[in-house]
Amino acid sequence: MDALEERLLRELRRGGQLTADDLANRLQARHWVELSTALSQLASKGYVTVIGPLGRASTRYKVHPQGVAALDRAP
Repeated sequence: MDALEERLLRELRRGGQLTADDLANRLQARHWVELSTALSQLASKGYVTVIGPLGRASTRYKVHPQGVAALDRAP
């Protein structure tokens, strides 16, 4: 898991269900493509649950228990 993915999981664990736009604001992300790619990777690994279509600012995400376990194992 890369640093951006870890930061996204931490924000989701702290904030509950958040939109991609909320996450971008919290992380002060400037590159939508990188954020979208990281969220897509987290979803494909089963670390987040996606509510709505991928790649939109209004798509909601929430951390999955598997994502919490991955964070707990992260150094």
